[in-house]
Amino acid sequence: MKIFYFVFALALVAGLCATTRAQVCGGFYVKLSIHDEDSRPVKTSSIAIVPLVKDELNGKKFEVADGPSGTAEMKLLEGQVILEKYKLVISAPGFADTEKIVQFPHCKRIWYDVLMLRPGVKRTRVSGQVTSENEPQLYGSHVIFTGADKVERATESDFEGNYEIKLIPGEYAVTVKATNHDPYQLDRFIVPSDGEAQLDVRLQTTEVSSVPSFLQIDPAAPLPAGFSLLSALRGDLPRR
Repeated sequence: MKIFYFVFALALVAGLCATTRAQVCGGFYVKLSIHDEDSRPVKTSSIAIVPLVKDELNGKKFEVADGPSGTAEMKLLEGQVILEKYKLVISAPGFADTEKIVQFPHCKRIWYDVLMLRPGVKRTRVSGQVTSENEPQLYGSHVIFTGADKVERATESDFEGNYEIKLIPGEYAVTVKATNHDPYQLDRFIVPSDGEAQLDVRLQTTEVSSVPSFLQIDPAAPLPAGFSLLSALRGDLPRR
């Protein structure tokens, strides 16, 4: 019975926390991870922000973020709602300019991967969308391409489930991972030397085993006298 009441108390706390998060997010951000083809951070980049329709950012800019080098960040407050898409033009000495279309979804914390290439380096753009049976747009999926050299080149899907990466033409194995989903594996994917390539992936939701009967809670069952949330979390439970 102790396990029963402890699980019940944890469920109540989780419900309260979820309600609080739904009501208040405080602030949110969009971060850029800027790196070269060898995954080394590019620290000297500048970022121009170009509105595609109208400008809702009111002059806000990306700034150097705390944490890993090569990271830029734009922080927004809960009261700021940005509906438009923007084109970013990322420049750095010794690299060709890179363009990226981004969004600023309200109360979401988003990372975008930005690959900077040196002039004259041949790369093919590979893009696609990651979805699942329950989510038409699967954000934050890890998309990993492994070449013949066994080096992993990875990116993540954005808020709309889209991803893109620039790769040397050749043959790759592909792995796609997302929380609460079964991994996707493709042993052979050809990146052409001309044009572009597309790979859309649909993930299957991981099956969750059913809750054991001794942990199931009957919401209609009365609680015993002396039961409280605080006492259950302490392990001080009423005796029967």
